[in-house]
Amino acid sequence: MAATFRDIQAALQKKSGFEVVEFTESTSKLRIAGRQPRDPLNMNTSNFMLVVRELNRREGNAPWSADISKHHINKGKKPDDCVVFYWRIVIQSDGDVKVHYEDVVKTILSAPHTARGEVTEFPLPGAGKDRNSSGGIMRGRGASGTK
Repeated sequence: MAATFRDIQAALQKKSGFEVVEFTESTSKLRIAGRQPRDPLNMNTSNFMLVVRELNRREGNAPWSADISKHHINKGKKPDDCVVFYWRIVIQSDGDVKVHYEDVVKTILSAPHTARGEVTEFPLPGAGKDRNSSGGIMRGRGASGTK
């Protein structure tokens, strides 16, 4: 049985927790838009980057190509809108791209898992939540001569 888009979606979810928001299939192109949620150990993003690396390595020897990038958009209404991003994965070939779905799934599943998460934040023991506030009474906080 030939692989489908759902197989690619399941492989991405299994390897890194990638959540597909929308997708578009045409004869020669598959466009996937989604987000990479953070997990408590921050391993999802590291695992997704390993999937990206594997897809980039494979596309050099494959009849398909993968373009993976962040796409930035404004979310909300003016003046309270903010800039957010989502991941965009475009897989394309000269012929029918669906023929290559099985190879794409195998490539995604062959990506290694990261051994540990990356620490991005760590609470400092004994430090108060206002340790960086300005305009202070204590020495070294705020401009000199202020109280």
